Amino acid sequence: MSQNHGKLKRLLHAPVRILDEIRLVAAWDMTRQARRPSFFLMRVALAGFIAFQVTMLWWGQIEERRWNSDAQNAAVIPITQLIYAVERIFSGTVLAMSVGLVLFCPALTSGSIAGDRERKIWHDLANSPLSGWSILMGKMVARLATVFAWILVAMPLWALLSLVGGLDPLAISLIMLGLFLYGWIYAALGLLASVVTKRSRDALGLVTSVVCLLIFVPLVAPEIIRGFKLPTFGLEDPLEYVMLFNPVMTMHEVPRWINEPPATRGNAWISLPRFFLLIGLTGPLLTLLAGLLLRPMGRRLDSAGSADRAVRTGSEQTRKRRFRLPWPDFSGIWPIRLLHEPMIMKERRVRSGSRLTRNLRRLALGLYFVVTLGMLLSYLPDAFFEWLQVGYYGTRSSARNTLMSVVLGVTGTTAAVLHYALMLDAAGRVVMEKEQDTWTTLLATTLTPREILAGKAFGAFWSWRWAFFHLLFFWFVATILGAINPLGVFCAVVVWSIQLAFVTVLGLRIGMNSTTHAGIVSKCIGMYLILNIALPVISAYFIRDEFSLFTQPSIMATSAIVVGDQSTSNRFVRDGLAFGVLWEFVLLVITGTILFEILATFDRKTGRE
Repeated sequence: MSQNHGKLKRLLHAPVRILDEIRLVAAWDMTRQARRPSFFLMRVALAGFIAFQVTMLWWGQIEERRWNSDAQNAAVIPITQLIYAVERIFSGTVLAMSVGLVLFCPALTSGSIAGDRERKIWHDLANSPLSGWSILMGKMVARLATVFAWILVAMPLWALLSLVGGLDPLAISLIMLGLFLYGWIYAALGLLASVVTKRSRDALGLVTSVVCLLIFVPLVAPEIIRGFKLPTFGLEDPLEYVMLFNPVMTMHEVPRWINEPPATRGNAWISLPRFFLLIGLTGPLLTLLAGLLLRPMGRRLDSAGSADRAVRTGSEQTRKRRFRLPWPDFSGIWPIRLLHEPMIMKERRVRSGSRLTRNLRRLALGLYFVVTLGMLLSYLPDAFFEWLQVGYYGTRSSARNTLMSVVLGVTGTTAAVLHYALMLDAAGRVVMEKEQDTWTTLLATTLTPREILAGKAFGAFWSWRWAFFHLLFFWFVATILGAINPLGVFCAVVVWSIQLAFVTVLGLRIGMNSTTHAGIVSKCIGMYLILNIALPVISAYFIRDEFSLFTQPSIMATSAIVVGDQSTSNRFVRDGLAFGVLWEFVLLVITGTILFEILATFDRKTGRE
């Protein structure tokens, strides 16, 4: 009996030791995070999520009384209407949690190892007896504790909803399991990016590029292949498998997986057990890979620092000796003279992120430009011939209407990307100065706060200049062919100017109040979700009309370009644009207030007084 007990004790010694190491790392990392303002913001977001669930449940019950005129004064809501409201609340919360997992999990874990390298505390962990897998799992548990709490707090609410009817308890359990597994996958991607990079912002750029490719390529590639009738090269099955890693596209299909036969489902090619087996193995495999690469990549990155500095010095000398053509000197002209200001020239030379991150961003932008320009060229001949036949002011038919749809799609996509990119880039340029210890040197110069902030804002716009040129080219072509009205282009320029100024100033304020890149990422993601999801929902609750959607920046930025078009005769578009103009004025006032507050408190916050 004692021998069996000894064997069992030796058998359980390794798992218990690993769990104890994970507990130690998680407690240490969580205690370190608890001192940061972002930890408090995450708890506030958790409380807001619970309040949102309760509000939606109560609002659904109140609104059901208005749906049926016979039941307006009844004390009991018809069960069919209540079940529909329950399903609507359930699907909405699943969508919100899926989007939150995709955005927050990689962002929170991408700075776990790279951030320790920046703070010079990685050597303490690397030289400890802790295993690499224990370090990674401990950091994952600490970083995702609040995010997983979002999933846990929904369980009692969903249990109450299932008592009303309309929800399958098995579907609820499987969706909860699926959300946990998806959180592990995206957190493991962030950990892997943090292991193979040296700085937290490089890790964030890498994992953001990978997540964007993972989410958007399976959605866009089949449409491109079908639209241009390209050969598939056997990519149909891999793209369908990659689609399974998008929780926004799969979680709402779980009830259909359970209740409907395979013949009536669009995902009949894979069964429910195989689906959970696939996503259940992916997260542990990615974590295991990150654990295996942890210490070898750490030694390699540490030894590569001196070599990188030598290569950078040599490249700078080569750039100085490079032959330059004798171009005319336009530096006296005002717009060109602005580009030669000291702060502007400094920000033009700044390259945020690592070379891999920049190349991935260029690759993604290049693919986006090639696809959209290919769509433009495919519809351009028909629109051109229609313009020749009926003239600029002639009645539009399908050719120019199709071209206008392409322009609207490009406008909306570019707006959704730039609203987040400019906010993060502006905040990142300020925090990068603080992390590299050049912020004090910058403050010691004679530059005014206005010049410093203007340089940071210009640098953010400069890094995305090709996206602006691409969008303006589409607007120019559509205006020349009469697909859109010049008045709409003017209104779009005004709306875009206000919105981009708002997100840039907001990014500058986030950067001024933050000290780490991981902190600004969490704040920028939270603000982006508030502007694009929470704000339209809140405005819809108070306004009770469809045009409350125009509070979403991307919708307003896209709809402004149809001003002067025949579609403005639609009540939804007309009233929505009128409400949108009022909302843009509010954004303009908020932008001026935030900018005034930054300039007024700049010297006090930076210790320049």
